[in-house]
Order: sequence, then structure tokens, then C-alpha cells
Amino acid sequence: MSEKANTPGQLRGKAKIAFGIWALAGALPVLAKMFGYQFLPSTEWLNRTFLVGIGAGLISAGGAVWIVCRRLATAPDGGEVRKAAAVMGAPFLGYFFGNHAVVFTGPMIIALLAGSQVELSFTVADANRHISSRCPSSIELQSFPIVFERLCGVPEEVRRNLVSGGQIIVSGRGTSLGVYADRLRADK
Repeated sequence: MSEKANTPGQLRGKAKIAFGIWALAGALPVLAKMFGYQFLPSTEWLNRTFLVGIGAGLISAGGAVWIVCRRLATAPDGGEVRKAAAVMGAPFLGYFFGNHAVVFTGPMIIALLAGSQVELSFTVADANRHISSRCPSSIELQSFPIVFERLCGVPEEVRRNLVSGGQIIVSGRGTSLGVYADRLRADK
């Protein structure tokens, strides 16, 4: 029996599916945070995947620029400002999605599917970060990427026992790779 070769249309369709899955994997951590699920990857995992995350982010940034430039070349005139914004924004979004797909999404899914009750320790960078209306009564964690460095809804009795450089214990569903924050306590 002979197998048919993939046509260019089939390859494009598969590439679009792969790109969609990669973009969803990169967006998943942000979507979870928007819906109130605070996932914290372990500090060990962050350190282990630092360079891999940067590499995936850079590759994704390059891919996003390539896709945008290719689309703009065939798109009808949509205004120069709009095109410039798309070309300048593409590498940032591409990097963000690529990096977060590696650093956050894997541990999130593993914690959701195979996790159990765990406790992980994190270092507090600032215990007095409660100025945001979107993230009330928050603390800032050390060595976390932007957007995920704040832990929201920390009870006042826990906050008053925290100092910069001190430890906070986060418990919830997870693994050694990360935890969905459920309960917090200061490590004494």
C-alpha cells in the first residue's frame, strides 16, 4: 500500500494546529491567574528551566515576527500604525507565550492531573505590596517572572509575620514542581 504525501495545504493546516496548541499552552498560566487560580512553580523548577524558557521564548518570538510579517505582506492595507504595532508587539507576545509554555504550563498540568496535597517554601521579596485593586493584600515573591511574582489575597495575620527575605509556606494541590496556592503560612 502506498501512503499519500502531505500536500502543502495539509502541512499548513497542521502547522496552524501546532501553533494554536503552543499559543494556548503559553496563555494557560495567564488565563488561570485571571480566573483566580494562583499556581506557583517551585523555585527549583524555575531555576532548572530558566535557560530553556529563554530559548523557547526567543524561538517563539522569532516565529511570531515571521508569522506577522508574512501576514502583513499579503494583507490589504490596514494602516501603517497598526502594522508597526503588530510587528513591534509580536516578539513580546511570542517570547511571553513561549517562555511560559515551558516554565509554567507543564508543572500546572502535572499538578492538576497527578498532584496531591503538598507544601512548598518560597522566599518573600516584599511583604507590603497591597496597593493593587486587582491583587489586594499581596506579597511579592523573589525570583519569579513578571505577572507571576505577586501572591494575592494573603491574610493579614500571615502578612504581619513576613519579612523581606523570609520564607512563606504555600500548601495546596501540586507536586514538587509547583503548587496551586490554597493555604499560606509564615515559616518560622
